[in-house]
Amino acid sequence: MSGGRTTILDTSIAVIDLRVSPDGHRLAFRRSGGSHEEILLLESDGTGLRRLMEDTYRNRGPSFAPDGKRLAFYSNRSGRYEIWTIDVDGSGLTQISENVGSGPEYPRWSPDGSRIAFHDGHGSYILDMRDKPRDHTPERLPDLPDGASFLVAGWSPDGRFLVGGRQEQATADLGVFTYDVATRTYRRVTQTGGALVRPYSQFGTGAVAAFLPDGKHIVYLDNSVLRVVDLATKKTRAVAPSTVLGPCLDFAISEDGRSLYFVEGHEEADIWMATIE
Repeated sequence: MSGGRTTILDTSIAVIDLRVSPDGHRLAFRRSGGSHEEILLLESDGTGLRRLMEDTYRNRGPSFAPDGKRLAFYSNRSGRYEIWTIDVDGSGLTQISENVGSGPEYPRWSPDGSRIAFHDGHGSYILDMRDKPRDHTPERLPDLPDGASFLVAGWSPDGRFLVGGRQEQATADLGVFTYDVATRTYRRVTQTGGALVRPYSQFGTGAVAAFLPDGKHIVYLDNSVLRVVDLATKKTRAVAPSTVLGPCLDFAISEDGRSLYFVEGHEEADIWMATIE
């Protein structure tokens, strides 16, 4: 990655769960704090900040549908955490999961919009979104070979693979893994990174790793440093020098792979954009 960075949002609010729309024109993120948690929308040039909904629930983990017209998120509005969808104009609020695991978190749409992958903190699932998803029993993915829980973070561009980390444990190795949906097998691609809980945030985040559009590289968080791994060679490097990217709390990549949005954490949280060349 080369080029400079541009400030998109300079704010004192806690910015978590950052996502970018498929057309690259809009950002969604969670504002945390107090008794409720909001999902906010922002134009990619930093204008038009607005609340997606007005309520007192904990709304978390927004994820744009492939058509950019809806968001999936998880919320406690039904009395326990479940996955919901809503149109970007705030209409069409719909519950799509019911009594799954210990409560779904961080829904992630497949590239064709037919499935949503998510985890519940103890394992990962795939939910069929075709024809009344609440009537479908989500497929639970197997645990990692050593028995640890795989916590999904996203899909490959062709929908064949999932990427994610593992439940963080003080005595366990971390690392980023891919999951082959067809063969139901895992591959470990890094030895570090991939943790859902990091020193700079007590809340965690769903963006521990993400495929680049070429499907051959994965960007991942490694102790607040953004790195990229080549899946063929497993060689890793920092995405950018620390002079360009400070301590990173969260990130999102545009669908064309040219823009990287990241949340830089100090005592306040700022959103920046860097150009990938």
